[in-house]
Amino acid sequence: MKITVTGGFGFIGSHLVPELKKKKYDVTILDTRIPAYAETDAAIADLTNFQELMNITTLRLQDSDIIIHLGGYVDSHTENHPFQGFSTNVMGTLNILETMRMIGIKKIVFASTYLIYEGYTGEVDEHTKPDIDAITLYSKSKLASEWLIKKYAEKYGIEYVMLRFGSIYGEEDRCSNLLNDFMDSAVNGVSIDVWGDGTAKKPLTDVSDIATGIVACLNETNEIFNVASNEHPSVNDLVEILKELNPEFIVNYDKTKSARAYPIVVTEKIRERTGWTQKTKFRDNVARIYESMKNK
Repeated sequence: MKITVTGGFGFIGSHLVPELKKKKYDVTILDTRIPAYAETDAAIADLTNFQELMNITTLRLQDSDIIIHLGGYVDSHTENHPFQGFSTNVMGTLNILETMRMIGIKKIVFASTYLIYEGYTGEVDEHTKPDIDAITLYSKSKLASEWLIKKYAEKYGIEYVMLRFGSIYGEEDRCSNLLNDFMDSAVNGVSIDVWGDGTAKKPLTDVSDIATGIVACLNETNEIFNVASNEHPSVNDLVEILKELNPEFIVNYDKTKSARAYPIVVTEKIRERTGWTQKTKFRDNVARIYESMKNK
């Protein structure tokens, strides 16, 4: 089976592609850059340029069975660069879908986000209806992309799997913003401020678990899955671990400011349907990343 991965040299892609190769899939990457170390068949592509995408696809990707669409702007970049972020995420997805329709590629696996559930503070599953007024511009771009995918599925028979990822973290500067800030402070002995009482929880999910979750869903058809850790650690959980690693780590709580609240993401569906489960533990991951940053 041949799989094309957009954004394959990015954070998620750099962990996903080795997993796909382990399963003996034939992989091609579309990205805005090709690093010198690249060992995978790749092409440079601007997802917002339909004609360029068509030219590349006609030459190199027309026999692909699945496109895994990771390419686009992330949360913070979209908020900081709203026009580029929203247009790249939405038009990039639309161009991928139209290319698939014209060339005959049958299936897309789309990287969405749990942040489309923002505004809820309790448990959310795949049936939870997003509150369009409560979510960010980034989340709106992902929700619009999900809508486009469903419409192409209804009208043109394209199959899909949409994956709503938890907040993804990993090594060094590729941690989520929350982890990166705390790790930097703990490693460098600098105090950090916490808004609220530190009880706010977040579905922090190691990137390696995201990669195996994607692979687990490749054979599903026209489904939506939450892919996230079932641990939902709080800020206080993170502080406790970092203080064990560095007893001199100082945290200042500012209870006059409100912490951002996140939903509890339920992942029962992917576990029941595919057997996927996270293989890593938050405490072990934090210790590993801390030591990596400390020894850098």
